Amino acid sequence: MTEMVEGESLDDALKISEQELMNELGIKELGPNRIKCVALPIKVLKMAIITYMSRQNS
Repeated sequence: MTEMVEGESLDDALKISEQELMNELGIKELGPNRIKCVALPIKVLKMAIITYMSRQNS
């Protein structure tokens, strides 16, 4: 995922979806329990970006 967002704008990084990450990893399908493994790093990335952006606007 870090390679996917490297050089991207913050707005573009916020738009990355679980499906895009799965495509990048070559994963076609995941069960409901394993999709959480893909969603977690995306959620953390988005939280970090939102926190950073809110601090820049303060």
